[in-house]
Amino acid sequence: MKRSGLAFLLCTCACAAQVPPVRAFEMTRWTYGATSQSVSFIGGANETESTAFRLREDGTWDEVAVPSGETRFTFRVTKQEPGAIYLTDPGRNDGLSLVFNLERRVIELQEAPGREYYDRYVIVALH
Repeated sequence: MKRSGLAFLLCTCACAAQVPPVRAFEMTRWTYGATSQSVSFIGGANETESTAFRLREDGTWDEVAVPSGETRFTFRVTKQEPGAIYLTDPGRNDGLSLVFNLERRVIELQEAPGREYYDRYVIVALH
């Protein structure tokens, strides 16, 4: 079977970068009793899209595309409580912020400092 040029290029780039894809079971797996200290993967979804967040070894979180696993954005943790992780991406909108609200099972978004938080995604996977 012969691959098209674009398909071969995409496969080659993803394989060369060793970007692990987001597997379907990761987006449905739920670890009960997980806390902000123990979680390393969060999957979120709304009516129109799905996204995933992976904890890196350096303590930052990558928002990754589903299913390719390619990094879209990187967030640093600003605060952590047992039921919530607060993150920011200072490079976007002077500080776009997220809250992984584990108690409410939602990912809250603040598009810029001083703006209201709103529920962006429902947490569908947590492990």
